[in-house]
Amino acid sequence: TWGLFSQQIAYILLGFYGLATWSDQKEALPVQTIGKTIWKWVLISFLFGLGFVFLMKLVGASKNNSSIVATGRELLDAQFFVFSLLATWLTTRKVLENWLVWIVVNIVGVIWFCTEHWWSTAILYFAYLLLAVNGFRKWKKALSE
Repeated sequence: TWGLFSQQIAYILLGFYGLATWSDQKEALPVQTIGKTIWKWVLISFLFGLGFVFLMKLVGASKNNSSIVATGRELLDAQFFVFSLLATWLTTRKVLENWLVWIVVNIVGVIWFCTEHWWSTAILYFAYLLLAVNGFRKWKKALSE
């Protein structure tokens, strides 16, 4: 639960950062693309997620003598968190590729929450998926204008 709480705090802080960034502009912040550089950010985020899980397991293992080997669920949870933060940060910078990261995160979320039988959350992530597809379409169009 502390992980979910800290995740929401991070989203709130990034939301305020995005609000400040977007409203501080004399002109509207233009949509930009980072092209193939997105793969650098994806790799960094993936490695950060693995490091985060390992660190949390290491701390937990030292407290209760449990294994430092992460479960698949722990890895998925950490990567879901890290990639959501990456997508949020890219959104604050108005980077087109944020929508691609959101699309993947939301597809994983729909599948994950369906397997957990969290139907309302799965429906919510499906709605997020539709919004991300629409956002990508609109920002791509704005970029080409």
